[in-house]
Formats: sequence, structure tokens, C-alpha cells
Amino acid sequence: MMKQYEQPSGIRNGHPYNFDGDTKLLSDLPENEQKMVLDWVSLYLRPSRNGEHHNAYGLKHLMHSCNNLYISENQMKDALMMFGFEPMNLLEPTWWYRIKVKKRVRPNEVLPLPTIERKSIL
Repeated sequence: MMKQYEQPSGIRNGHPYNFDGDTKLLSDLPENEQKMVLDWVSLYLRPSRNGEHHNAYGLKHLMHSCNNLYISENQMKDALMMFGFEPMNLLEPTWWYRIKVKKRVRPNEVLPLPTIERKSIL
């Protein structure tokens, strides 16, 4: 019998599910932040035909370095599913995809995407 931590991730009700408790979905974000994520995926990610691979964890960090928006790994998986990207192995907690980054994005590079106002906590 599998223990809780050994259960594979997968898809439940048409959305990604992680056994580690990350069940946040893209729809949990405010609409303007959802738009930023979807715009970023639409503009910068394409299916890979030459073997280039990226995982959801790395892509969420790449996006964060570009537009300063932090999302969970599961929210990135949810966004990728909306664009039809399929993980190579659903049983792995971190999903790998046959994805190429359309334009090489460097950390802290400003992208032509909508920005959001954030209140300072200081």
C-alpha cells in the first residue's frame, strides 16, 4: 500500500494535482495576474520538436525572473495544460515538457507584458 508521500501526482477534475499539497490553480490568482501568466506562456513557450525539455518548476522561476510574479509550480502546470502542453510523465512530482522557450529570456529582462501594482509592505 502506498503512503501519502509516495502517491504520484496527476490530473484531477481536469487540473493538475501534486501529492505534496500544492493544489493551487491558476484561477486562484487575481484576473490581472492570470492574464500575465497566460500572456507569458503564449508569447514565450512553444512545443519542442528538437528534444528541448523544461519542467514546470524551472518555467515558473523563469517567468518570475522576467515579470516578478510568483506562482506555485501547480499553477504553472495548470497554465501549461490550458495551452495543451502535455507532461512527459504524470507520475513524477515535477512534470517535464517538450517545450522550447521561443525567445531566450534572461533573468531580470523586462518583457513587454502587462504589469501589476504591488503595495510595499515596508
